[in-house]
Amino acid sequence: MPYPPGGGTDMLARAIAEAMRPALGEPLVVDNRPGAATDIGADLVAKARLHDYTVMSADNALMAYNEHLFSRLPFDAEKDFSYTVKELLDEGRARPGQLDYASPGNGSPHHLAMELFKSRTRAFITHIPYRGAAPALQDVMGGQVPCMFLELPAGLPGSEVYAFQGLVGPAGLPAGVVQKLNAAVNQVLKDPAVVKRMHDYGMEAQPSPARRSSSWPWRAPRADAGGR
Repeated sequence: MPYPPGGGTDMLARAIAEAMRPALGEPLVVDNRPGAATDIGADLVAKARLHDYTVMSADNALMAYNEHLFSRLPFDAEKDFSYTVKELLDEGRARPGQLDYASPGNGSPHHLAMELFKSRTRAFITHIPYRGAAPALQDVMGGQVPCMFLELPAGLPGSEVYAFQGLVGPAGLPAGVVQKLNAAVNQVLKDPAVVKRMHDYGMEAQPSPARRSSSWPWRAPRADAGGR
């Protein structure tokens, strides 16, 4: 845990660690290693022995922000960890033109957001415009269209900010370890008691498949790598 005890991230990690005990057959110990904007804890996990069950609760700061804020980091967030990610990109690339997404209409912010996503990830997903967000969302919920971008109303325009949390381990973590941990955490994230606790913290559980690497497509390109 790259943060001190008592914060929201720490409380979530402890709740999930305790709930994973039955699935793993042994306890998970939450080891708080705060400091240096999460880099101390991240460096420890990046260099952990691969046969250990050493994983970290990773967030926006560690995986996306820090490389743009610090000139040097003791790890490479894109290469030194194993991740869990969604399957949307894989499907969009594996079946170009066969995966659809809905939007409230041509030129809507939702449409443009997905087109930006597509241009940065090179995933070919076909646009299906609707006459408004409600009918588009209804078809997504009904399974007629697999996905869409959709905002939630905020009290102050421009003030809504979201943070993600995910488990990462050192790069090269054995596939068996990754799958076992992924299965355990996904089982926990469906537990009504854990889901309720997360809702109390203002969080939403999103179980996802495991991957041994990730391109982190939502990360901004580095300026020193020709990014803009």
